[in-house]
Amino acid sequence: MEIPTFDRAPLMLMCGLQESEEPPPALLADYFRARRIFSRVAGSGPLPPAVFVSLGLLHGLGEPRPEDVKVPSFADHVRGGKVKRNDPIVVEWRGERKEVTFLSLGTDHRVRFLMDGKKGEMAIEMQKAHLKQAVA
Repeated sequence: MEIPTFDRAPLMLMCGLQESEEPPPALLADYFRARRIFSRVAGSGPLPPAVFVSLGLLHGLGEPRPEDVKVPSFADHVRGGKVKRNDPIVVEWRGERKEVTFLSLGTDHRVRFLMDGKKGEMAIEMQKAHLKQAVA
């Protein structure tokens, strides 16, 4: 059986496939079952979006892809309350990992901290700061 043109684009989009690729056989079988039922009830025409959503959920297409998963930044941890003032954190300082005391995250995206044996507040780029438990 051939997928009607008006259903092919949403089906391919739902699967994340290129036009030259084919959807999985099990999904195609369920698509044609849904198409037959819809044709009996409503006649010809494109399937409603809810049918494509249902097919996608049935076949596990709603799971996030690895590229969709956002790794939280140090700023996300600060905003989320995982890191508070005076908490121990680890920074990459002059090629070494050092445990320091977190003070604040500035609007310039620099982490301010205190280091044992050094006088005064120090700062480093946010990308070089990490949660203490993230480091073994």
